[in-house]
Amino acid sequence: MIKLNKILLAKIISYIFIPPVMNLFIFWYLFDISNEPNKVVIIISSAIFGFILPILFFVFMRRKGKIMNDDATEKSQRTIPYIFALLFSLLAYFVVELTGNFSNASKLWLVYLFSSLIIIPINIYWKISAHALGVSIPFAYLMYSGSMFSLPFIFVIILVFISRLILKVHTPMQLIAGAFVGIIVTNIVYLF
Repeated sequence: MIKLNKILLAKIISYIFIPPVMNLFIFWYLFDISNEPNKVVIIISSAIFGFILPILFFVFMRRKGKIMNDDATEKSQRTIPYIFALLFSLLAYFVVELTGNFSNASKLWLVYLFSSLIIIPINIYWKISAHALGVSIPFAYLMYSGSMFSLPFIFVIILVFISRLILKVHTPMQLIAGAFVGIIVTNIVYLF
């Protein structure tokens, strides 16, 4: 009974902190702190290109049998969703750029774009954690922006790591690598 509850809790945590939810979270935060006149583009771009389209595409792939389970445990089944995440990030970047000068939103979309560019070739040989990547980007952005929410966000990263280990979806190294990519790419984009 306790083992079942632990697995159920790990699944719930994994569903709550999927990369599209984390994308929406960090862009909502950016929307909230931004003083740009057309800042609604920030949240709409995230809602469409970072949340709705990736989830719909994943559901479509699941229904077509191209992805066998909700965790996409087979690395070969992750490549196409990663490529589409790259395309969605590219589209979002251009939408944000064409609708005004949203430097932080543009940079954040570049983080997602470059992260996808990095994990696609890695995924061909080794299954890197998109969940770890997905929670590390908001964490790194919060750290970079000096937000008081960055330190409590470490708890979210720990929860995601533990849940993915309990579900036996990733090894510790796959989780660390995913987080490393997200943190490094975010810092590089915002420093330059």
